[in-house]
Amino acid sequence: MDEPEDGKLTVPEYEETFSVVEFFSDETYNYLQPRFVPAKEAIDMFLRRVTSAQNFSFLPEPIVRVIIVDGGDSINMEWIAGKGITFPPNVQGKGTSSGL
Repeated sequence: MDEPEDGKLTVPEYEETFSVVEFFSDETYNYLQPRFVPAKEAIDMFLRRVTSAQNFSFLPEPIVRVIIVDGGDSINMEWIAGKGITFPPNVQGKGTSSGL
């Protein structure tokens, strides 16, 4: 805890962390590294992986789903091959082609 000039103690702001997971057509999955990153970094990783999945869908085990999960394993964003971003609802359908 920091002690500001007025003598009152303050608690540092809590920053939630996130992880990005990719799923393959053979039903296996992989957590992208690094894990437990701030939201902006997780979104950047997610978007790069979605773009990669769209560009390399011809591989023997293509990526068919990418998600961002928080520390409680709740899904915060989801992309599914052929459907685009399916969650959250306000961006559904985006990412169905190479232009996110």
